[in-house]
Amino acid sequence: MNIENKQKFKVAYFQSANEFWKFITQNDEWYLEHLPQDFEDLKSNSKSLIPLIIETTNELRYNLKFKQSDYWRIIQWDNIAFEMKMDDKLKQFCSNCKKEIGLVQRFPRLICHECKNELKSSDERNVEFFNSEALGYGCQGYYSGTNQTEKYNSNESYIGNKTFIAEEGRFGGILIELKE
Repeated sequence: MNIENKQKFKVAYFQSANEFWKFITQNDEWYLEHLPQDFEDLKSNSKSLIPLIIETTNELRYNLKFKQSDYWRIIQWDNIAFEMKMDDKLKQFCSNCKKEIGLVQRFPRLICHECKNELKSSDERNVEFFNSEALGYGCQGYYSGTNQTEKYNSNESYIGNKTFIAEEGRFGGILIELKE
């Protein structure tokens, strides 16, 4: 189907929600080509589309084959599930072991608590990260087992050949994500 004017593009042009979604997601980076607001009848068809959207965006988060700078476009599709109170079906996975973790839309490359215990320095010593201020600000690394006396002066750490970045969370705490 060749759609020349996106403003008149409708889900109703297709025989089913599955056919529409197959068309939308035919390219790997479909979320860069299409946004929910491109389709004037999307909300009226959202009940049949939400399971397809959730399955697709969950798969994107599992495989992490998107740039962090493009992730906001995927979130716009997820927001349809939030509007319909089906956000409990949205999933996120540890960027190291792929275990399911709680969804944190802002940080799709987080690691789970178990993998945090596997973080190592470039010289293979275990490291851990803490807030450097009592109110949950800053980020400081330490070599594990030193009672926070031996500083690790980097925010990068490693599990195997993967590099992770530790940073202060928006509302405090420490977030550790796979480096893009």
